[in-house]
Amino acid sequence: MNNDNTVAYSKAANPNRKEMKAVKNILPREFNFYGNGTMWGVQAGAMMGLFLIALQYFGGENAIALKFFKYLFLIGILGIGLNTYKDYLYKDTIFKNGMLLGAFIAFVSALTLVAISTLLFLFAPDLAFEKFGLTATNFKDFLAVSGTVFFEVLTLGMIATFIILQYFKSTFKPNEGLQE
Repeated sequence: MNNDNTVAYSKAANPNRKEMKAVKNILPREFNFYGNGTMWGVQAGAMMGLFLIALQYFGGENAIALKFFKYLFLIGILGIGLNTYKDYLYKDTIFKNGMLLGAFIAFVSALTLVAISTLLFLFAPDLAFEKFGLTATNFKDFLAVSGTVFFEVLTLGMIATFIILQYFKSTFKPNEGLQE
């Protein structure tokens, strides 16, 4: 449905009137779930990958605590994505649909990080990611490191999504203003 051609948004109805704000929130709008989710997921995965490459390159591969800072990129992208997506949703569906988008972004970012890890393992083994002291020197170690990284990103992405959505959920009070 193209909202620009509806009666509610025509010039005769004057969309700038105070009464029209309620109509704008009711009419459905389009959100490219897979397109935007893929874009945000690739961005988060690429930023995390570049951060890990920089750590490996500058000798920070032994600082395990520094490696957890890569998740700040994922959390930031999740916050941006979920905040954008909530404007397209009805108030009572933010949590359910937000969890789906957060899961998709985390999944795509984990796949992106594994793809970067694969490229590093094949073409620049000295920069390949390591996990818990295990460096990918052979294919078996590569699978262990990549699998761990994949599930770690996916798990932390879901936890971060849940926490971010708790904030959005607390801003919506469906019974506020009702009189008994």
